[in-house]
Amino acid sequence: MANQPPMKNTPQQQTRQPAIPPQTIGATLGIFLTFSLALFGPSACQKPNFSPSGRAVDTPVIYGVLMPEDSVQSLMVFRSVLHGARAGYTPHPDSLFPPTWRISLITERRTLSATRETLWIPLWNLPFRIVHQLHSTLPYGTRIRLELHDEQKGLQAWAVINLPERIRVIYPSEFDTITPLNFYPGEPLHFQWYKTANVNQYALQAIVTYSEWTGTQWKDTQVVLHLASGFQPPTSGGTYLYTLEAEALYQTLRSALLTSTTPSTTRRILGIQFIVWGSTPELRYYRQSYQAQAYSIVSGEVLPMWTNIHGGLGVLAARTHRRLGPYRLTPRSIDSLACHRLTRELRFQPATSSQCP
Repeated sequence: MANQPPMKNTPQQQTRQPAIPPQTIGATLGIFLTFSLALFGPSACQKPNFSPSGRAVDTPVIYGVLMPEDSVQSLMVFRSVLHGARAGYTPHPDSLFPPTWRISLITERRTLSATRETLWIPLWNLPFRIVHQLHSTLPYGTRIRLELHDEQKGLQAWAVINLPERIRVIYPSEFDTITPLNFYPGEPLHFQWYKTANVNQYALQAIVTYSEWTGTQWKDTQVVLHLASGFQPPTSGGTYLYTLEAEALYQTLRSALLTSTTPSTTRRILGIQFIVWGSTPELRYYRQSYQAQAYSIVSGEVLPMWTNIHGGLGVLAARTHRRLGPYRLTPRSIDSLACHRLTRELRFQPATSSQCP
């Protein structure tokens, strides 16, 4: 690797790749939105304007979000497709991922070689070559390098990122799951965690576990609530503080369950978990670049997409998370959730009486 370019880790120095054809940018973004939709759920994405049966160029496109605590790391790798191709979605896998490409993740101690399999994305029935068999967790807080090699041409693209440190939460305690939580209007839940190296944005999810009467038996189930994303909370003495109001959770829970609620529905709240997510700066830079193209006053101009893939397009980033709970709720908290005006129609049973007043 003596002839390889030196590692860089300054985002501002990685924003332009002049050797890449500018007409590949729009198609590249469309494919990334497809991948995001397939992995993370529906969004307001439009159908991308590209055709995988069109002429490909030798521009590697890499999208990956590594997570140190996960045992499987996922990456999507393909070649860019030029605009102006014939409309339609006839699969052409080799134009998306040349069979001579090989992907590696290099840590301070070892090299992880990735295998390839075809992932069919059902939304548009598109075949993508996705690297997803890196069966290993990754060390927190270390620098990691991705390399794409062609068996005939050598190193084609590379990227370097710093993985986030582990999120350390002070409150609510991840160890005390016995003491019930007080959580109702006027009694918000205050989160506090230490600043996390290599993380500049956070997100908060809740997983509400409840039991629902099916007519013959109680069936336990869960609903995932996305409470906040892309925020950086205020700091206090080296820690982050975030306040979750009960009404905010009630409103999100109502949106998730109201359409599946009927007059005969009966539910019992069992507990709640919280997940604090943290992402590295690369996701923020890429999102800002996309928003500038799609929504800004200069969106009609040809703007270069931000990328940290040297010799290619796309983004390599990382996320980490900390799961808290499950916690039980106090009787007053359960009564509030069952009888509040936002959640009353969801037909949860109160704890201290047979029905809401």
